[in-house]
Order: sequence, then C-alpha cells, then structure tokens
Amino acid sequence: MNPAELEEFLYKQIPITRLLGVTIVHLDEKRAEVRAPLSENRNHLGTVFGGSLNAVLVVACYAWLFNVLQSRGLPFHVVIKNSQTQYLKPVPSDFTAICESPDGAAVENFLKTLERRNKGQLTLHATVFAGGAAACRFAGEFVAQ
Repeated sequence: MNPAELEEFLYKQIPITRLLGVTIVHLDEKRAEVRAPLSENRNHLGTVFGGSLNAVLVVACYAWLFNVLQSRGLPFHVVIKNSQTQYLKPVPSDFTAICESPDGAAVENFLKTLERRNKGQLTLHATVFAGGAAACRFAGEFVAQ
C-alpha cells in the first residue's frame, strides 16, 4: 500500500483524519511518518491542541501496523488497547508524528501469535517532532484481530 492509498483509506474509515488534515508522508515496514498542520489543530494559545497531538500519534502507529499487515496479506482489524502520551513542550507549528518499527523479534513474535491465535498485541512508540526537536512521545498497545 502506498501513502496516498492509505491516506484515502483513513479518510473513509476514520473520518477525523481528514478533519485533522493528516497526510501520510512516508510509509514502509521500517516507519510511518504522518504530518498535520497547525491551522487544523490549534488551540486558544496558538499551539497544537493536545488531543490532536495524541490522535496523530495514534494514526502514525495505526498506519505502520496496518501497512505491515496489508503487505503480508493479513486482513486483520487494528484497534488500540491503551496508551500513554508525554507532552514535552508546546507545538507552535505544523508537526510530524513518526512511528518506527519495534525490533524484529517483537514484530515476528506478534505475527506468529497472530497466525496461531487470530489475535495479537504489539506495543508501538511514536514521537511528534516540531522545529526539529521531539515535542511529544507516545507508547500504545495495539491489537490486531
């Protein structure tokens, strides 16, 4: 799946992604990079609303995992089970959330469990970057079933 195809899928299946102005900048099995504009996500202080930051972090992780499953022909649904977000500093500009692949062993264990039990769980991490520095960190458990 290429970034444009995933973006269109997200707009149809998760309508808030269109409202957030999400664009998929990069997508492969190593990472997903999602960008969003300040203009669609600003708060009363002129910085990005915390809920928007969290939503785009979730979308980056979802995009990475969904792409990995699709590339392997595994038609499972992906949902988030729980998460934690650390807000390190205000984000006064457009921003990017990047989810990088966990280590290979974690992914392989997840895929084996998924094939064996038709359900698997994987912890993913993502970071929001603004102005070249980390502004927000995210960890979430995602379930495929």
